[in-house]
Amino acid sequence: MQRLWRLWGFCLSLSVVPAHAEEKAPACADDSCGTDWVYFGTRSTEAGQGIVAARFDAKTGKLSSIGRVAELTKPAWLLAHPKLPVLYSVSEVSGESRVYAFSRDPASGKLTLINSAASGGGGATHLTFDEGAKALFVAHYGTGHVSWMPTADDGRLGIPNSVQSNYGT
Repeated sequence: MQRLWRLWGFCLSLSVVPAHAEEKAPACADDSCGTDWVYFGTRSTEAGQGIVAARFDAKTGKLSSIGRVAELTKPAWLLAHPKLPVLYSVSEVSGESRVYAFSRDPASGKLTLINSAASGGGGATHLTFDEGAKALFVAHYGTGHVSWMPTADDGRLGIPNSVQSNYGT
């Protein structure tokens, strides 16, 4: 059963984004066309852990690791912004859940922290993006809260505008 939970945790901490996000198909002078970046949250507190990345070649099925691209303690759920080269991650350290926004270098896959904000509940576990509202919704398994966090035009996070509590069994 413990192995099943570890596998479930792995599945929850995976995000795939196109290596090339242009509207038009790029002219390919290198081997990066037809590949996607795959990001993994390690959900670990050990030194040297964080978000790691790999390139996935859909033509060959090859997954090539490039290693850690951002240092973050216990990164869990990852979500790519639908239009911007921004990746979001939840993390909970010492009972505080936060959401982190990272800019993503499409060429190297490296992540650079833009900002972070408290998520409005405990045990943040799921993110979804509402493109029309330009906001992230954050679900919290620990407290049962759902938060609505606005995002700026560059993907930067604002503080939660709304936090709703859910009760019941």
